[in-house]
Amino acid sequence: MDYNFEKKEKEQISDDLPAVVHDFNEDKILQGYFKRMQKNVGENQSNAYVFEVSDGVEVGVWGTTQLDRLLKDAKEGQAYEIEFVESIPLKSKPENTFKKFKVSLLK
Repeated sequence: MDYNFEKKEKEQISDDLPAVVHDFNEDKILQGYFKRMQKNVGENQSNAYVFEVSDGVEVGVWGTTQLDRLLKDAKEGQAYEIEFVESIPLKSKPENTFKKFKVSLLK
């Protein structure tokens, strides 16, 4: 799986996680092999997921409520495609959005 690093901003999530974090606003789809998940990362105590995207190169993905649910049974070494579908404003707080994703297991 190839990955374009030219547009990716380096953001160190944690010492044990990759410096490159996938930006779904720039690139709607990520394909990679699931490596691991780390809980309680960063100031929001979020889950962070690590995917191998090409020849051992790892990319981080911040968890969201939906991604946490969709990836809860992810197995190390399985190939996944994560597609960002849309942001939906919350009725209770329109300034906040629900990020909708589709996760597929690749063969």
